[in-house]
Amino acid sequence: MAGHDVRLIGFDPHSVPGVDAALVETAIAMGDARLRRHGFDADHCLVAPDADDDAFVEALNGENSVEAVLRWLPDAAPTD
Repeated sequence: MAGHDVRLIGFDPHSVPGVDAALVETAIAMGDARLRRHGFDADHCLVAPDADDDAFVEALNGENSVEAVLRWLPDAAPTD
């Protein structure tokens, strides 16, 4: 089965004060392995928490895929 490409967007663990970046990178690698077992090839877009819109768009540029950024809103969360 051919892999499905997905883009994972999140914070760069090296840019978050007080975060054990090595631990986060290990968790990311574990998640990547799990996704691969299910036929997904993950690409990461990690930005600093204080990145402005331009920095975020720059991090996504150069890709040949359609990007969708979804924002989770607490009031839109399922209640069941």
